[in-house]
Amino acid sequence: MRKIIKTLNKNKVIRKLSPEEKKAGENVMANCLAVKRNEKVLIVTDKKLLKQEAAVFFESAKKYAKEVTLVEISTGIEHAEEP
Repeated sequence: MRKIIKTLNKNKVIRKLSPEEKKAGENVMANCLAVKRNEKVLIVTDKKLLKQEAAVFFESAKKYAKEVTLVEISTGIEHAEEP
């Protein structure tokens, strides 16, 4: 069973994104996921992906969603292990 390590909300910053990361993340939020202003976004990640991929989605989602929450869970032991 994985444990919740930390939770971040919209007013926290993981890191500043490069222009390319910002463009890619905003493309995902606007065009792939079609996130609307009144929606909530939940991002679940582990420590390995927090500062890399999860940061791109978390920082980009802030522009589109009313509420953005990131939850870091403990790293799994096996590949494709359920959270």
